Amino acid sequence: MRHNSVRIKAPKGQMVVSRERRTVGYLVRCPKNDAHLYELMPEEEALALEAQWKAEDEERRRKEEALQPKEE
Repeated sequence: MRHNSVRIKAPKGQMVVSRERRTVGYLVRCPKNDAHLYELMPEEEALALEAQWKAEDEERRRKEEALQPKEE
């Protein structure tokens, strides 16, 4: 039995979200000390937030690639 971790399970229609860690899931196991980083959110909102994070990451990647010197 794990005493230093906690399991967070989302009820039907919701998801477990960590804005700080930018993660979304239906079931999360994390250290007890990190449980405050997670919240329950309606599934539709959680998936929209995940899509937003992915778009932001892609945009950041494109900008970083544009700044890289081109090899000829």
